[in-house]
Amino acid sequence: MQSRPLENRVPHGRASVYHLIGGQSFFDRSEIRDFLAYLKVFINPHDDVSLLRIANVPARDSADVTMERLLAASQERKGSVFAAMKNPAVQVTFQAKARQSIEAFIAFR
Repeated sequence: MQSRPLENRVPHGRASVYHLIGGQSFFDRSEIRDFLAYLKVFINPHDDVSLLRIANVPARDSADVTMERLLAASQERKGSVFAAMKNPAVQVTFQAKARQSIEAFIAFR
């Protein structure tokens, strides 16, 4: 957490010097990217990129196959992944465990 103030003050041209020393960029940390994705989804649940990033963080039994099927359903219906998750016609195509996981994510959102 202490690297963030330094990164915000270092001009972009000098940021590479910081990376050569061995520090990881604050905004490149997976925890920070996940946190920002959560914020984006709370503000806009139809942000598919952010939603797909956090759908299984922390683990919610949302298998990659489930998320791929939801993405395909959203594209087929020309809507967002969140809209596909909420769609009863899409939900019934999943087995009980996956459906429960989807419903839990919707309730959490």
